[in-house]
Amino acid sequence: MFTSLMSVLLIPFRRPVVIVFACWTWALFWLLDGKRFSLFLLPDLFPLILISAFLMLLFFCLSLTKEMSSRPSSRELFSSWILLLPLLFLVPVKDKTLGIYAYTKKSFTNLGSVQRQKQTRNTPNTVKPKKEPTLMELTENWPAYIGHEITTLGQLSFEQKEIKNFGFLFRFAVACCTADAIPLGILIETQDKTEMASGSPWVRVTGTLAIRNIAGNDRLVLQNTSLERKSAPPPQERYLYISPDL
Repeated sequence: MFTSLMSVLLIPFRRPVVIVFACWTWALFWLLDGKRFSLFLLPDLFPLILISAFLMLLFFCLSLTKEMSSRPSSRELFSSWILLLPLLFLVPVKDKTLGIYAYTKKSFTNLGSVQRQKQTRNTPNTVKPKKEPTLMELTENWPAYIGHEITTLGQLSFEQKEIKNFGFLFRFAVACCTADAIPLGILIETQDKTEMASGSPWVRVTGTLAIRNIAGNDRLVLQNTSLERKSAPPPQERYLYISPDL
């Protein structure tokens, strides 16, 4: 009796389109749970993801009412597998975020430049420096922090081999999704290169912000630094997000 009932209930799932909608519905609601989607997308996209999840649920319900042909065509089976392939990406990723390896594959953005410094040198600065600004806040208001001792958090890399005796403190900045993420950060002067090159790359750095000529270019540098190893922030807090008017 039970076997017969289950056979009847599972009849709709013999259609590939039902399986596709069911899997995508589960995936979208899974991404919404705990805002997991922020591992890949801008948090401001929450309403769009929510609408997409309910639309997919609606399509799934409608697909259950569709009459089933005797046997799915090979074209229908192939299309269904293609539509399910992106979901396989969620299996290995889970709670992982971009790190040192991704940094080595992308060009980095050092905060500030000589030209921008010249343009703002004679401009009154009304920004009150924070004791612990994020790297994004340094991007927006770096002239206000020159000469100030600050503390900030990021991942530490020594992969910039052309710039010796300096590390690069960075966090990934996201404008829309992690596909467009860029490592945004600042050079730091430290004597702890050997010790800090292993273990968790996340560090809390305290130092004085200055402009130094390094390898023929004026760059922003945190000097006279002290470093403290930190555990990685929760996955949803590891990225910085670029505002549209930045």
